[in-house]
Amino acid sequence: MPVAEINYIAVLVAALVFMVVGSVWYSLGVFGKSWMHEVGLKESDIKQGPGKGYALAIGASLLQAFVLAHFVYYVSAESAVDGAVTGLWIGFGFVAMAIGLNYVFAKRSAMLWMIDAGYFVVSLMIAGAILAVMQ
Repeated sequence: MPVAEINYIAVLVAALVFMVVGSVWYSLGVFGKSWMHEVGLKESDIKQGPGKGYALAIGASLLQAFVLAHFVYYVSAESAVDGAVTGLWIGFGFVAMAIGLNYVFAKRSAMLWMIDAGYFVVSLMIAGAILAVMQ
C-alpha cells in the first residue's frame, strides 16, 4: 500500500470540524435536549462540565481526521464532493452501523442512534470535503 501524503494542517482543520459540529449538534438549541432525554441526563448533570471529555474528544478528533485523510488520499478524492462522499461512506457504512449494532443490544432508541450517528456522518462528510480540497 502506498504511503499517503498527508497535509497535517488539513488534518488539524478537519479535527476542528468535529469539535465545532459537536458543539453545535449537541447544543440545547439543536439536539442537546433530545440527546439528554434519550440518555437520561438533566441540564444540571452537564453543567458540571465535561471533565476529561474534551481532552478525549480532541484526541479522538485528531485521530479520526488523520485516518480519514488516508482514505481521502487512497480514493484520490480531489474535490469537496469527492471528499464528502468518502466521509459519507465511512460515516454511514462503518460508524453509524457500529453505533446502531451497539444500540440495538443496549436497547437504546432509534432517536439516540439518529442523533449520535448523524453527528459522525455529518462531521466526516465536512472533514472529508476539507481534506480533499486541502490535500
